[in-house]
Amino acid sequence: MKPERLLFTGPRTLRAEALDQDAWTQVRHGAFYPASEWEALDAGERHALLVHASVPKWADDRLVSHWSAAALHGLPTIGRWPNRVALTVAGRGRTSQHVQRFHRVNELPIPVQINGIRVTAPLRTVVDLARCTSLRSALATADAALRKEMFALDELRQAVSELPTGVRGRQTALLVAELADERAESPLESMSRAVMFQARLPRPELQVIVRDGRGFIGRCDFGWDGLLGECDGKMKYGADLTDDPSTAVWREKQREDRIRRVADLARWCWDDAYAEGPMLRILADKGVRPRPGQQWIA
Repeated sequence: MKPERLLFTGPRTLRAEALDQDAWTQVRHGAFYPASEWEALDAGERHALLVHASVPKWADDRLVSHWSAAALHGLPTIGRWPNRVALTVAGRGRTSQHVQRFHRVNELPIPVQINGIRVTAPLRTVVDLARCTSLRSALATADAALRKEMFALDELRQAVSELPTGVRGRQTALLVAELADERAESPLESMSRAVMFQARLPRPELQVIVRDGRGFIGRCDFGWDGLLGECDGKMKYGADLTDDPSTAVWREKQREDRIRRVADLARWCWDDAYAEGPMLRILADKGVRPRPGQQWIA
């Protein structure tokens, strides 16, 4: 994603009608990006470009925040990215019909700058999202921020504990702070863990090292007594992932055979976890079912 590649049009500059419509994609009114490069971007990167395309219109008394700050920080969310840019402003705020959504605060938080744009810091961004999005999405954002060492878990818990009692989203934010874990390596792992928690499944071990009599086999996303769980179908095997495709497939089959001699294995994909039911049925078929009174948090 290259913000400098944005092309702005207007009555005093290049007119949009003069552009080759096949070569350029409209990011927002008056802002275009090379179509071939746009196609290669993921949804978060596209939203980040929307922020860059919109920011010149704003004054210094507002900060990019919430999901838009997450996009600029390179942090994931789960679900569709909004087509409005999120801002935090001091005083009165409003939502336009185009791209701006305003969040009112009495005093602006201390910002950071990304490519000259004033943005809420990663910790504030995660807390904001934990208060206004789903547990699965907020957990994915928090896990990724911890993994990138943007802040420490203790800092997250302290920030959440300081939210006023009764403030909107506080309970979800408290849950996110208790469940967040830097060991999660993808949004899919974070979402799977949120689904497990909400379904009251036994809490799994994370990033389980698997060995047999011959030594190290690999690492699995989740582990319970006698069962390993993989939510992307890709075991972390280590150094020889550089094998050519045919050799890699053969090695994976060999390793999976070794794993299954050590423990049973459950696999699921993004759609299974997103819909919840399919993933829960896969785990139930392997004996991982809801337990009354199951506690993840002390």
